[in-house]
Amino acid sequence: MPPRRSHKKSRNGCDQCKSRRVKCDEVDPCINCTKRGLSCTYGRRSTATASPNGTGVDTPNESSTPSAGPAEAPVPVQTNVALDLLQHNIAERAFSMREWSGSDIELMHHYSTVTYKTLTFTKEIRKVWKTVVPKIAYSYEFLMHGILSIAAAHLAYLKPEKQGHYVTASTFHMALGLQTFRRVIRCPTQDNCSALFSFSTIIIVWNCATSVESREKSPNGGAMELLHLCRGVMGLKEFFPFLSNSVLRPLFMQDLGGTARSLPTHTPYRMFPDVQEAARRLHELIDQEPLADTEAATCHHALTELEKAFREVEHAKRPREGGLVLGWPLGIQEGFIGLVEQQQPVALILLAYYGSLLRCFRHFWFFEKQADVLLSGVTAILPGQYALWLDWPMRQYATRVDPMGWELVPC
Repeated sequence: MPPRRSHKKSRNGCDQCKSRRVKCDEVDPCINCTKRGLSCTYGRRSTATASPNGTGVDTPNESSTPSAGPAEAPVPVQTNVALDLLQHNIAERAFSMREWSGSDIELMHHYSTVTYKTLTFTKEIRKVWKTVVPKIAYSYEFLMHGILSIAAAHLAYLKPEKQGHYVTASTFHMALGLQTFRRVIRCPTQDNCSALFSFSTIIIVWNCATSVESREKSPNGGAMELLHLCRGVMGLKEFFPFLSNSVLRPLFMQDLGGTARSLPTHTPYRMFPDVQEAARRLHELIDQEPLADTEAATCHHALTELEKAFREVEHAKRPREGGLVLGWPLGIQEGFIGLVEQQQPVALILLAYYGSLLRCFRHFWFFEKQADVLLSGVTAILPGQYALWLDWPMRQYATRVDPMGWELVPC
């Protein structure tokens, strides 16, 4: 008979788990409270909390004074909003806490043999997703949960007959990963920024790959969630120089645009032959709208960044990487996201134009339906007098993408 496995007591659990006399994972918020939508508090906690890196090593709690180490960097408000919303949306779908199981072996095998290939066309980037990111995940459990969540989401896409099973597994692993990630992102360092950046990228892919039905019912096609999560990556901006020279270097060379932004502005377009004229008309629209000076400047800036994004996609090395489509969300100002949230007509029109760019990457399984959902959402809430401004993006939507030659062809 095998020896009985020792049981680790939960000595620093949250108030809610203590009152219910159930084991707490001691993460803020814990999985039990997350599942039940409860407010998770640690008023009774004395001197220690769970380790931010998921290793189980005690660290001083947030109310005590740290003896040494980096000060907590403020987390951008938009990042917190996005993560709060994401965690709230998946909490009810995550099943009960459990140990790692045999099904996780299936997920890891699928990721290491199939899923990593679908994230990119480039050999160097595939190597990063296949070997480098999993190696980082050995030391950061939240990143391992992220890897398994994206593998399960891919299996749900490939096997619709077992979709419910894999969606549940994917949601479970993302819920667990988010718990610890939200703690670690408060104190990014050179030691953990690679894990944080990798998980941030996985969150974006996972968000695009799942819950399409819920985004179809939300204002502007769920664009707010996508923009917030993309902008959340900017919380690591101070570490970009370090990351761009690290083992994750290929992701920065390809996925984040590389040198494409240095292209001359007057170059021929084949995929978007009239985009420059469309942009000129949009600049005129912004000037004509009754916008405050700061709002107009924010919209002009967003449009300029959108022109750059079209130029990057048009002239990027083939085959184009899906990460190119993140250039615009990363380049816009926070104020523009607020205008989209307020359903300001010009901001919504620019969002529809971005959707036409996003559609060029629909052969990536996680982007497949994003553009259609986004355009439908914008169309539903844009005031009727602005409908004609959607003609240009609608024409782009009426084309298909040849994934090999990367040319737009009329349907």
